[in-house]
Amino acid sequence: VSVSGSGTSTVTVDPDGPLPPTASCGLTVSGSMVSDVDAGDPPDTMVADASVAFTTRDEAPSVTSTTPADGATDVASGAALSVTFSEPVTAPAAAFDLACGGSPQGVTVSDGPATTFAVTPAGPLPKGVTCTLTVRAAQVSDVDAVDPPDHPVADTAVSFTTSANSAPTA
Repeated sequence: VSVSGSGTSTVTVDPDGPLPPTASCGLTVSGSMVSDVDAGDPPDTMVADASVAFTTRDEAPSVTSTTPADGATDVASGAALSVTFSEPVTAPAAAFDLACGGSPQGVTVSDGPATTFAVTPAGPLPKGVTCTLTVRAAQVSDVDAVDPPDHPVADTAVSFTTSANSAPTA
């Protein structure tokens, strides 16, 4: 746990890692370890410990990054495409639509469950056009047993422009 904000009226407690979904948690502030910064003493420390209980919730999976990034330009026609999610998911090829210059492009997708999926076009992408890769939320499912939520809250679409003069690829 890291703590920041000492000497202020707001202190932030940040766990070292994510808390488990749907867990009952508690936070206790040890009153004897907290002292004020004013010159008017006593009192200097809290008169008692303070505790709060809370329950975490499961978050819907989401797209956290793509290659190429949304808005990328001069992308080679043979560039590798990938989509990274916030947690492990299953995502069949039907979860990914790729269109370039308005024409659908066939894709294959690496196996899951995984956090990152390679999306491989059936052939080189057309040169000098805008391509849009769409992730279909209804086709993506997280692999944890805590549901709902199981799917991303919405489709994700990223667009990029291919280079008009891509170098030859093998």
